[in-house]
Amino acid sequence: MNQAAKLGEDIARANETLITERTYAAIADRDDIRFECQTRDDPLFPYYRVTQVE
Repeated sequence: MNQAAKLGEDIARANETLITERTYAAIADRDDIRFECQTRDDPLFPYYRVTQVE
């Protein structure tokens, strides 16, 4: 399964940016972006919602 496609097509809502755990690991140290780990009952895989971009 392509996780990015799953996030973009099935999970994300309008004007929402979701990223995979791998993408989060690559940019987590940035000070200009805030993230929120998304947890649901029985998630398919971990993912993050971008909550703020400065």
